[in-house]
Amino acid sequence: MYLLSLPALGLLASSNSQEFRYIYDSSGGYIGTYGNVTDIYEPAIDANGTVKPRTHVTYGPTGSHVIKVENGFGTAEKRTVWYDWYNNGAAQAAAEVVEAVAACAGLC
Repeated sequence: MYLLSLPALGLLASSNSQEFRYIYDSSGGYIGTYGNVTDIYEPAIDANGTVKPRTHVTYGPTGSHVIKVENGFGTAEKRTVWYDWYNNGAAQAAAEVVEAVAACAGLC
């Protein structure tokens, strides 16, 4: 049997916890309400031990629908999904673009 030692209330840190952070815009319109989620910071760590970048969400001009989601935002390994919508709110199309660093040995 294993006994776990939990940190005291208020003493969680990145060394003993995982944190999901959600950043919102101000499109909520009312005091105390959130708007659209614009950035998500996941507790993901790469092989080098550094925290991976966030997921970034872009909305259309009215803020009512997502037009782009970028995973790995700010890196050369970004994955982007673009969305297109009909005027009635139904999804018309989605396209995915994957950007990756090309590794090359010798001549490319």
